[in-house]
Amino acid sequence: MHSKNHILQYIATQQQKEKTQKEVEQIHKYFEAYLKHLALTTLRLNGGKYKESRRYVSDSWIPCNIKMIQTLLLKLFHQNNNQQNWKKVVALHPPLRGYLELLFKYNIPIRNQLFHGNYYSFAEKEENLIFDIYLSSINAIEALIALKKKGKTILEHTPTAFGATTGKKHTIGQLRTILNFQAATKGYKFEKAQQLYNSINKNGETKK
Repeated sequence: MHSKNHILQYIATQQQKEKTQKEVEQIHKYFEAYLKHLALTTLRLNGGKYKESRRYVSDSWIPCNIKMIQTLLLKLFHQNNNQQNWKKVVALHPPLRGYLELLFKYNIPIRNQLFHGNYYSFAEKEENLIFDIYLSSINAIEALIALKKKGKTILEHTPTAFGATTGKKHTIGQLRTILNFQAATKGYKFEKAQQLYNSINKNGETKK
């Protein structure tokens, strides 16, 4: 997954720039990377060992939706995952609700349309708005975490700075009791793909 520094540097370089479809697609990737860092800190604060937790997060598919953000944050705050607790938490930083509504009812549908090969006609400056909503959503989540965790934020602090100890949970089964992620589908490695590709080409030339 992208490092925290990589995320912060990208955001810094995009300040005051006009955005294009490329930036819309790129900031979505960094938003998903941010969720992975949020998940890693959550695992560590709930007893996960660092190396194993990082591998688990890196090898997992983490859905980019409001339910997952709710799950990650309430687990980070050691609260039961229910709507009553979620409403109370969001009320601590009201802008979060609005930004997440825009993110999942406006940004994500456009991003998905583009990702799956469809055309989307952007209005003038629309790419700027989409980018700003992504960034504001990250900032709002960070602000909420800072309120609950004595000024600590995911992008600026390590899990250890949050108070994570060595941790004892290290198996996939143990980590899934904290956050239950689906394993990401893994395909061929480069060497096998190259070998197969060369073999297909060679056979095709032989038949000629």
